[in-house]
Amino acid sequence: RLHSFESYKDGSEEREFAAEILGQVRASVKATVTSSALKIDPEVVARSVFLTTYHVNEDGGTEPRTVTTSARVYAPNGTGRFVDLFYENHQRARMSFMERHSYLHAVRGGPNIQGETKKREKVFELDFNEHRRKNPTKTSLASNAVLSSLGTHLFGAEGTI
Repeated sequence: RLHSFESYKDGSEEREFAAEILGQVRASVKATVTSSALKIDPEVVARSVFLTTYHVNEDGGTEPRTVTTSARVYAPNGTGRFVDLFYENHQRARMSFMERHSYLHAVRGGPNIQGETKKREKVFELDFNEHRRKNPTKTSLASNAVLSSLGTHLFGAEGTI
């Protein structure tokens, strides 16, 4: 089910664009699972990913200025658990500097999931500020413990991610 898709396309073009994005996401998930040590059918995991929203802001350049999207990954073992992923990438050239940030956050969901486990967890964040002379690009990644706990939540077994 398409929830909220917005770019600069009309009607059927928008649906085709959304289907193309979902296809690319699922292909990436399938390739990632195939290259991992997971003992799960990559096709099943890929089919458990659904694009829920996206917004593309273009300014006439070769790449979009801002892409904001979310997707839901359902547990392939039928537990009803899921992880919502929230991604944004923004890049804009200004007269005297470049704006740039990007992030991916995750939120756990499903039956009996409440409180603290429903908070946004950082998977990665990138912030570019060319005025920081020593290190203009700051990145931070989730710890192995956070990634492992997301995998345990989704797949029901420790050590899956």
